[in-house]
Amino acid sequence: MTDDRHVLGPCLDYQTLRVPSRDGFENKLISLFSAKVGDTSLRFLKVSFPVIGGIEVCRVRVFPSSEPVFITENGQEHLFVRTGNNSRPFSLSDTKYVMER
Repeated sequence: MTDDRHVLGPCLDYQTLRVPSRDGFENKLISLFSAKVGDTSLRFLKVSFPVIGGIEVCRVRVFPSSEPVFITENGQEHLFVRTGNNSRPFSLSDTKYVMER
């Protein structure tokens, strides 16, 4: 998106990749997601490239999991919980939430 709120789509992002295409973009996105949350959580992710108003966009849908999904960053696992309109980090010691879920 430009400063004046024009949607550009991912076409310029494609050019920054080793494989400069939609396929390369999706592959990079999936690889980044896998590195943070693991391969077993990939089943909750659906990537599509609809054309809206003549511009291709990248749509990422993340479906809910029946169990907690931890994000790995700098070798540590983190659990984020959606509360209202934001996501809050929960400590691993805050297991009461996990047990109630």
